[in-house]
Amino acid sequence: MVNLTNSHIEVTDTKSKILAVANELFSKQGFDGVSVRDLANAADVNVAAINYHFKNKLNLYHEIHEYNYDWIAKELTLISEREDITVSDIAYEMYRLFSENGTILINSFKLILSDHLCPDEEMLKNQSKIESFGPPGGEALFKVITKEVGTDVPEEKRDWAMRMMFVTIVYIATLINTRYVKARCMGEAWLEDIEAKELEIRELANALIDRIQK
Repeated sequence: MVNLTNSHIEVTDTKSKILAVANELFSKQGFDGVSVRDLANAADVNVAAINYHFKNKLNLYHEIHEYNYDWIAKELTLISEREDITVSDIAYEMYRLFSENGTILINSFKLILSDHLCPDEEMLKNQSKIESFGPPGGEALFKVITKEVGTDVPEEKRDWAMRMMFVTIVYIATLINTRYVKARCMGEAWLEDIEAKELEIRELANALIDRIQK
């Protein structure tokens, strides 16, 4: 059994339980390191249940990615709707969201960087976001940037700031969630000083905003 106490996936039925368990196992052992039987045992279901809900392991892996994508987008949208939210605020909230949910980042990068996990044509037909694929929550961040700098700043500059902010934050949050970095850098301030990290993220956001306003 897998401990799902801190899972962001709400377990309400067999399908969501399989998703939550698979999210944890894949992040720790990789796609090739987990068998369908491993997933079934950890989720306390039979193999037939996994085949019924997902057809195969690759479909399950991609559905996890889609679920995580949607969840992040929804969380960042809620944050962007807070009263008086600033770009530095949402940048730090984005960093906190990612750093506290490292499983999402690790699974996403494993999927993106693995050629043999590329979706087939049938999967692509079922992935609704394929035409507008971009950073999850990118629209929410773009909205806050626009609110702060106004529409006089060209859209391409606002979009550039959004993407640079997103990429940098994801890079940092991914690094601090890997077992290798945790082992090698344990005790180092850049990894464990929360206040310093918040200042760093906010300064990044403010620097990018200053850059596009020039």
